[in-house]
Amino acid sequence: GHMLEIGSNQFIPGFEEGLVGMKKGESREVTISFPADYHVEKLRSQPVTFKVDLQDIKTKVLPELNDEFFGKVNAKSLEDFKQTLRNDIEMQKKNVSETNLREAIIRAFVEANPVEVPKSLFEANREAIIEDYRNRLKSQGISDDDFSEFQKQSGMDFDSAAKFTVQAGFLTDQLAKEENIRATEKDVDDRLGEMAAKWGMEKAQIKKFYSERKGLDQLQNQMTEEKVYDFLIKNAQIEEVDQIAKKD
Repeated sequence: GHMLEIGSNQFIPGFEEGLVGMKKGESREVTISFPADYHVEKLRSQPVTFKVDLQDIKTKVLPELNDEFFGKVNAKSLEDFKQTLRNDIEMQKKNVSETNLREAIIRAFVEANPVEVPKSLFEANREAIIEDYRNRLKSQGISDDDFSEFQKQSGMDFDSAAKFTVQAGFLTDQLAKEENIRATEKDVDDRLGEMAAKWGMEKAQIKKFYSERKGLDQLQNQMTEEKVYDFLIKNAQIEEVDQIAKKD
């Protein structure tokens, strides 16, 4: 099941409101429509029905802002805690902006350099994308049967997503070779150090975690991709456009 906080706006508008008044053990179908500006174009303004089984109801109890609480969050005072929250929010905004820019750049890169996609890689990536999407929805309480129905209603274009993923992988690998772009072992070690500092752990613990799961090579490949994206951004012609909110 998935734990949902009413008022958190984790789901599309109308879903949380449809749960208000439910009792523990109750089942209900919630029919709503995706927003007109939803990020998946085919789903915009489309109706969808969710079957919800309410397994439990919990009440959030906020802690007192005292010395004991500040000690648990590594803050010296209320003002120090507030500043930490401000820094976290600013970092989240920066990460979202950078992610959106990277996605736009790599999409333009793929569109400008179309490559043939081998059938075997296409099918493997398509299955991986579907499985990932299914697991994410399952974590939100949507069963496999509901997923099949949701897939029919939504018209999700897994084919295009799989094709894009393979093309992007080919092109970033080729550019990395041509420009001799690669994350070094020192880069990986530095990243592990950053993770350790962020999570309050020893770097050796983080490294052991990745090593036991054979994840160091994957981390290095991921960091190489990041370097390729940074290279593309540095060499791209980017035009900033101010978005002006229209008022009636």
